[in-house]
Amino acid sequence: MNKQAKSARLGLSFPYDWPNPDISDEALILNVLARGIFEDICRVCIHFGVDEAERLYPKMPPSMVAN
Repeated sequence: MNKQAKSARLGLSFPYDWPNPDISDEALILNVLARGIFEDICRVCIHFGVDEAERLYPKMPPSMVAN
């Protein structure tokens, strides 16, 4: 049985967890923040909480932060 990817379960517009369906919540949130798609950031904040996104944002490596 194939389990549905977190990106699909959350209705995100991009497959942030491809090819790793077992991506951690933290890695998923960081990937969403790094890509910067507003709707996806909103969905992640609704699901995991704004506080969690704010907590993780400073952990983003400089290479992930858009200039």
